[in-house]
Parts: sequence; structure tokens; C-alpha cells
Amino acid sequence: ARYVLKICNSDEDPTLLDARISALVHLAMQPGLLRTPGVVPCLNGAPVTRAGEHLVWLVTCLPGRPLGDLSERPEGLLRDLGRGLGELDVRLASYAHPSLRRIFRWDLRHAPQALELVSHIGDMARREAVRERLERFRSHILPIVDELPRQSIHNDANDHNVLVLEAGDARLGLIDFGDMAWTARVCEPAIAMTYAMLEAGDPIAAAAELLAGYHETRPLERTEIAVLAPLIEARLCVSVIMSAYETGRDPDNAYLAVSEAPAWSRLEWLSGSPADRLTEAFLTACDPAAGEP
Repeated sequence: ARYVLKICNSDEDPTLLDARISALVHLAMQPGLLRTPGVVPCLNGAPVTRAGEHLVWLVTCLPGRPLGDLSERPEGLLRDLGRGLGELDVRLASYAHPSLRRIFRWDLRHAPQALELVSHIGDMARREAVRERLERFRSHILPIVDELPRQSIHNDANDHNVLVLEAGDARLGLIDFGDMAWTARVCEPAIAMTYAMLEAGDPIAAAAELLAGYHETRPLERTEIAVLAPLIEARLCVSVIMSAYETGRDPDNAYLAVSEAPAWSRLEWLSGSPADRLTEAFLTACDPAAGEP
């Protein structure tokens, strides 16, 4: 057996660690389409122990490769990922933890807070473009998002947290629950769609395929589908801001900039792709009859 030792830095809020662990335990009690790590208790039965100043815990290791490491995506994989995320959110709908109701830049309901760090983007034109997009998101989209159904979500199904498994019944796994949030449920597919689009030859088709799978297992309301395009744009904006900020703090950490170039590329692509075009494709993905004349 293989395991992953997790170290919670002493600066982190221990209640957030409790939220991650209890979420994994909750999911293990009702297994689904996506495999998730299992929590391995200490000899005394507790899920966490202390090593010096830090809290330490152990989880099972899922046998697979990150989606981002694959040169090609197997046919139907994005739809399967969407189905898995939708079914995951069905299971998480009955899970709640008070620490998940936090002010958090990676929660798209709080995305405009990243503007506090926008000065770390060196290119002035790009910086102002991101500022304008997030301000527009704050004034025009957030009032709608704040009225949409909410629940606990994983909140970070990027292609380094999604594993293509090598063995077992499940095809895909999901790791790293550190960004969990209690937020608008539509943020879950929006974030996954964002990363599905990054390297795709046809970004709209890739996003629509994942969305169709999600809608099969966790149907979305029409109002939720209508805000997917601006949510994707907001996620890209937060990503490039945080990448610039974190890279400035730790310039030797290559992982911090792993998505920066494709994120900028997609932001520029979105400038020439009207939101209505994306929304029409997303509505059709959820209801093929919606695209018929």
C-alpha cells in the first residue's frame, strides 16, 4: 500500500484541516464515480497528530496520473469528469462545515478581492484588462451569482488535481480538498471547465462536453448556465493575478506558474469570443433542443 503524508503548516487555520478531513470521511461513507483519498487514522484513532509545531495526517494514495500529464485525453474523459463532479456535488450537498463559509479569493463569489494584488502583474495593459474584467464581474455578475443555489464544493478540479487512474473500477480520481468552499454550486463546473479549456484545440467543445456530463448527474438551472462564461473569465483573472503574486514571492517554484501562460492565452481568446456564443453552446450542451431553430 502507498500513502501520502500531509503536513498542515502551523500558520494554517486548523478548523480548515478539520473541514478537509471530515469531507473526505463523508465522501468515503458513500463512494461514487470519482475516487477520493481515504483518511488513515493514527494508532489512537485520531485523524491527526502533531509533529513539532505542525499537524500531520495520512491519506491513501490513488494510483494514477494527473490529467495535466497526459499528452492526449482519452475519448469521453471530460464527460466522465463532469459526471463525476456532478455526482460528487450530490454527495457534498449534505455536507457542511462552518469554516468553509469564509472570505477566500479562490471562491469565485469573492474573486474581486484578488484586485488587491493586481499590481503584481507587470504588464500594464494586461493589468488594466484584468482589473476591468473583475470590476465588471463585481457589478454585473455577482448580484446574480449571490442568488443561486449554494453548497459545499471541491472548488479546484484543475488538471493537476484530477487523476486518471491506472486500476480499479473508477476511471478518475480527485485529490487536494484544500480549496473547498461553501459557495454557488455552479462554481464547481465553471472551474473545471476553465481548466478543460486551457490546452484544448476547441475550448468551447471541451467545456461543453464536461458541462454536459455534470448536468447529467447534477442538473443546473438555466440561470446557473447563463453565468458560466463570466465565471470562467473570473477564474482566469484570479489565476493570473495569484500566479503573478505567488511567483514574485517564490520565483524558483515552477509549479506556481504552470497555468499562467495558457490562462493568459484563454483570456485573450475570450476577448474575441462573445459571452453569448459560449452561453448558447453551454445551454445546448445541457439541453440539445435549446440549440434547435
